[in-house]
This record gives sequence, structure tokens and C-alpha cells, in this order.
Amino acid sequence: MKLKKDENGNIIIPEKQVKEYIIQEINNNINIEEDIDAWIIQAVSDKIKKSLDSTMKHYRNEYETFIGEMVMLRRTKDQSERELRDLALQIEDAQNEITKMKDHMEVIQTMGKDIYEIGEFAQALQVTLATMTNITGETL
Repeated sequence: MKLKKDENGNIIIPEKQVKEYIIQEINNNINIEEDIDAWIIQAVSDKIKKSLDSTMKHYRNEYETFIGEMVMLRRTKDQSERELRDLALQIEDAQNEITKMKDHMEVIQTMGKDIYEIGEFAQALQVTLATMTNITGETL
């Protein structure tokens, strides 16, 4: 069989010959009864995948948003915990100051009692001296 060529040297194959070749290849290499199930399954799978792509993208975006919010909440939680620890230290310092002040108040009260007792002793001594002066008639 002699092949026809165009002016550029490309082989020209008649359309009828191409169609016959394709039909013959399909008949020889493709078993429609066996392959039809696989084609249907593949087509359905492709359609499902295509419809799920947008859903998966949506859920992926939701997931990424959720992860971002979790990171922010974790940072807020960590900061709140730091602030609570700082406040606990301030409260502990204030309680220590209050305890010191109570101790000082007890010392002041003890000193006040001692001063009061000294005052009573001084009064009693004055009375004793006055009595002694009256008895002897002498002034000390």
C-alpha cells in the first residue's frame, strides 16, 4: 500500500481508514462486558471525588480556623495563668505584711501594758512616799 503525503511531507490517512482502525482496536483490545463495570465505577468515583473536593476544602478551612482559635485560646490561657500566679504572689506578700503588722501590734500592745503597769507602779510609789512622809513628818 502506497502512503499519500501532503506538501509538507506529512502522511495523509483517509478518515474512513482511521475510523476502521479505531473500531478494530476497540474490538480487539477492549472487552466492553468486563470493562464497563470498571468504567462506571471510575466515573461515579470521579463525580463523588469532584463533589467532595469542595466539601473537603470547606472542612479543611474550618479545621485551620479551629486550630488558629485553639492557638489563640492556649496563649490566652497561658497569659491568664501567668497573671494568676503574679496575683497569688502579691496576695502572699500582702498576707506576710499583715502578719508583720499583727506582730508589731502585739509588741505595741505589750509595750502599752508595760507602760500602764509602770504608771500604776509610779502612782503606788507616790502614794507610798506620801504615806511615809506623813508618818515621819519629814520630806525626802
